Amino acid sequence: MCLPFTFNHPILIVLNFFSTPTDSVHNIFSDWTFSDLLEVLELAHRWGFDNIRTMVIEELETLRWKDCVYQILVAHKYEITQWYQSAYEALALREDPLSSTEMEQLGIAFAAKMGKVRERRIARSEAMKLSDW
Repeated sequence: MCLPFTFNHPILIVLNFFSTPTDSVHNIFSDWTFSDLLEVLELAHRWGFDNIRTMVIEELETLRWKDCVYQILVAHKYEITQWYQSAYEALALREDPLSSTEMEQLGIAFAAKMGKVRERRIARSEAMKLSDW
């Protein structure tokens, strides 16, 4: 019989969660990849498994996100409001402006607001440089 997934597939881990003693639950995620965690987050969010969702979010918080735009997209999709401020700040402070692809992903309204924030930050930074004269 051919199963559509391996035995360490996230859906089996989620189902196994219910038979795992609570003191060892946090050890479940220790060897998981970023992709595995996002798959389980998707399932937990979709099926309303709030405890699993919370634990996956806590595990994702320990990882270093390479891309603040992707973190914002994940935060918006899964309503992870505690990530908004730090991810928005990282985007506002990063050197590169939003690319056209990122603008499409984030939406025009968000991109316009972020553009305003970045312009104000740059203007303040330039004003401070001039006042140093």
